[in-house]
Amino acid sequence: LAIFDGHAGVDCADYCASNIVETLQNTNEWKNYKELLRTLISDRDSRGSKRKRSDPKVDELNNLLSRAIVETYIKLDENFLTHLAKTHGGYADEHGKTPVLSTEFKQELNVHMIGGGCTAVCAIITPTHVVVG
Repeated sequence: LAIFDGHAGVDCADYCASNIVETLQNTNEWKNYKELLRTLISDRDSRGSKRKRSDPKVDELNNLLSRAIVETYIKLDENFLTHLAKTHGGYADEHGKTPVLSTEFKQELNVHMIGGGCTAVCAIITPTHVVVG
């Protein structure tokens, strides 16, 4: 669940809404979370018992989720700037990742708020916790 409140236009909020799930799923933290979760489920099924909420592995799962949210926000920011650079007069480095913005484009960003921005809040709900970023 995520809410994006765009300002100076809807570009950033729309971009984030369209890309947050894929960006989250591509973080190493999310991949590690999914793997640990699979291990815990398999372990629980083989023992026939449920893990307690105070289990250190559950805490590790929640830590991975928290870090995944932080990394997702950072990557969304980087990716949105790269998107703006490619579509509004800047360009990206040879790997297509780091935006390299012309002086004119930087001035347009500041004066005209190209792409705007957004405030975001998201929540991931698990069987034992709600992790919010």
